[in-house]
Amino acid sequence: MKIDKRIRVIVYFPLFVGMLSLAHNLYPVSLLFLALLAISTYFDLVLEKNISGTALTVIGILGAILSILFIVRMPFEAIAYLIMFLSIIKMLGHKSMRDLKQIIALSFFNFLNSAIFHYSFVFIIYLIFYILTATLALLVITYIEERKENTLKPEIAKNLSLFGVRFGIITIILSLFFFVILPRSPYVLMRTQIYSTSVREGFDNELEIGEVEDMNARAQILLRIKPEMKAKEDILYVRGIVYNKYEGNTWVREPEDIGGWKLSEEGRTHRNLKPYTISMEPMRTKVFYAPNYPENIDVRRVALSPSWGKIFMLKDPLTLRKMQYKAFSSPDPDTEINAAVDYMSIPEELVPSIDVITTALNLKALSPPEIAAELRAYFYRNYSYSIDASPDSNWLITFLQKKQGHCEYFATLTAMILRNFGVPSRIVAGFLTDEWNNFGEYFTVRTKHAHTWVEYYYEGKWVSIDPTPPRAKGQQFLANLQAYVDYLSYLWTTRVLEFSFTEQIRIFSNIRNFFRNLTVKDLVTIVTYAIILLGLVATGILIKRKISKREHIATRYFRNFQKAIKRQGIKVDPGTTTYEISQIVNSEEAKEFLQEYLQCRFSNNCNIDKLKRKFLAFKKSIS
Repeated sequence: MKIDKRIRVIVYFPLFVGMLSLAHNLYPVSLLFLALLAISTYFDLVLEKNISGTALTVIGILGAILSILFIVRMPFEAIAYLIMFLSIIKMLGHKSMRDLKQIIALSFFNFLNSAIFHYSFVFIIYLIFYILTATLALLVITYIEERKENTLKPEIAKNLSLFGVRFGIITIILSLFFFVILPRSPYVLMRTQIYSTSVREGFDNELEIGEVEDMNARAQILLRIKPEMKAKEDILYVRGIVYNKYEGNTWVREPEDIGGWKLSEEGRTHRNLKPYTISMEPMRTKVFYAPNYPENIDVRRVALSPSWGKIFMLKDPLTLRKMQYKAFSSPDPDTEINAAVDYMSIPEELVPSIDVITTALNLKALSPPEIAAELRAYFYRNYSYSIDASPDSNWLITFLQKKQGHCEYFATLTAMILRNFGVPSRIVAGFLTDEWNNFGEYFTVRTKHAHTWVEYYYEGKWVSIDPTPPRAKGQQFLANLQAYVDYLSYLWTTRVLEFSFTEQIRIFSNIRNFFRNLTVKDLVTIVTYAIILLGLVATGILIKRKISKREHIATRYFRNFQKAIKRQGIKVDPGTTTYEISQIVNSEEAKEFLQEYLQCRFSNNCNIDKLKRKFLAFKKSIS
C-alpha cells in the first residue's frame, strides 16, 4: 500500500535540511546534487513516479565505484558526495515504511557529515531545524507503525507537531549545553570542527606584481585581531612575509629560512610588548600573521619556526581549521641583517626609470630617512592609489605615466631607489586595516586589506616606510549590521570552537579561588541572600499548596478535560454549561465523564476513583 503523501513530506524535511547543511560548504559541486534532489522530489510527490529497485541498485553501485576514484585525493568530499548521491537514489525509488526509515537515516548521515565542513555559527541554525524536523518525522513513523496505518489524520499531525517542537527545543538546549562543556582538546576523539574546504589565500614565498591587486578585489575575512591592552591603534599593520629578491616582476624570499632573528629571551614578559588574540580563518599561507613587530607567538599543535625578517614560518603551508593564537608585538623593529640575504640587487631594466626619478627629485645629497620621506611626499602629492592598473611586463613605465597604481608599485619602486643609493631594502607583505568592530572590540582583516610596504636598514635597525597614498573609502551600507553578524561569528569561534579543556580548567580554578578568598563579610552576604531566596521559594510553595487545597478535586479533572478537548480543536466559552459541552463534543465517553463530574462536584456522593476512570476512558477515546 502506498504511503500517504503527507507522511512522505514530513519524512523528507530532515533529508532536505541535512543535504542543505552538507552542501553549504561544498559549493559549487553541491548545487548539482541539490538540483537532483529537487527533481527526484518532483517525480515522487507531483508526478508520483518511481524507478525500479534493480535500476537504482545498478546506479548506486556505479556511484560508489566512482567515489572510490576520488576518495584518496579528497576523502571527506568523496564521502559527502556519495552520501548525497545515495540519498537522491533512495528518493527515486518506491516508498515503503522501511524506505522512509532509511531516508531518515540518510538525513542523519548527511547532517553528521556536514559538521566536518562547518565553521560558521550558521551550523547552529541547521542544527535547530534538523532536530525539529527529524524529531517530528520519527514521531510520525512511530505513530503510523503502531496504528498499522498509511494515512495521517490532520488532528493527529497537529498534536505530533506540537510535541515534536517541544521535544526539539529541549533537545537543542541539552545538546548545546553538553557541546559547550565537553572538552575539545586534541586528545578527544570526537573533536569538533577539524576540517574545512573553504580555504582563503594568504602569502607564499613568491609575490608576483599584481597578486595583491587581485586580493584587494575580494572582501573575505581572514583574521580578527583583538588587542589585549587598553589603548589601541587607529590603524594596524599586520606583518606577514618578507621578500628580498626581485626578478621577472616577482618578489622572492631567498633563502626561505635562515637563522638571524631569535625569539626575545624576555618573551611575553617584556613590559613593552603588546598582546593580541588572533583568530585566523582556514588559509593557505606560509606564515602566521601578527601586528608589527612580533616578538613571540603562542600557538598550539602547529610546527613553526622564527625566521629572518621577524616572521614565523609554517612547516605546512595549509591550515584546514580555524586557528586561535596569541601574538606579542614590540615597538622595536628587527635589528638583524644577514650576510646570506641579498638586499641590494636591482634589475637592469629598472635602472633608467630610477635615474630619472632620482634626478628629478634631487635625492643624491639626502640621507636614507630623507630619501624615504621625500619619495613618500612625492607619491602623496602626485600619485593616487588604484587597483585597476592591470600590470604587464612594463608595469613601471605604465605606473609612471598614469601616476596611479596599487601598493606593490609604490613599495617596489621605493625599495629599488633606496638600493640604488646603497641602502639595504626589502618589502613586507601583510595587511593594513582600520576596520574596527565595536561589538567585539577587534580589528577585522579582510583579503582586500592586503598590503605591501618597505623596510630599509639604517643605523643598526630596519626602518619602516609606507610610500603608498591612502586608498579612498567606499560607502558601507548596513555596516553596523554586518559588524554584529561578524561579531556573532567571532563569538562562535572563540567561545565555542576554541573553548578547550584548558579554558574549562581555568573557569573551575577561578571558582575555586573565589571561594578560597572569601571573607567573613562576603560569606555573610551570600548566606543572607540564600536565606532570602529560600524564604521566597518556601512562601511560593505554601501559597500554591493552600490554593490547591481550596480547589475541589473534581475541578482539577474538569480543567484537564477542557485542555484535552482544546487540543482536539474544540473551543468552549467560560459560560458554556456541561450539557452544552457534551453536545459539542458529541462523545459517549465525554457525556459519562461530565455526568460523573456534576455528581462529584455538586453533591456529597463523590467517588474519586470512578471520576478518574471516566476521565481516562475519555482520554483514550480521543487518542
